[in-house]
Amino acid sequence: MKDIYLQELQIMCTFALSLSKIKDYLRNQKNKEILLPYKGLSIALIIIKLGK
Repeated sequence: MKDIYLQELQIMCTFALSLSKIKDYLRNQKNKEILLPYKGLSIALIIIKLGK
């Protein structure tokens, strides 16, 4: 039972770290005007890259 909670906590922490990396990436983008219309697609691509 305890292991399940630890696994869920690990998944949530990994997800939170991924979100913070995405935020940092978006904050550091120089061409924000180009990124805005494709924000959802850009985030999806970043998540795919982080997963590899």
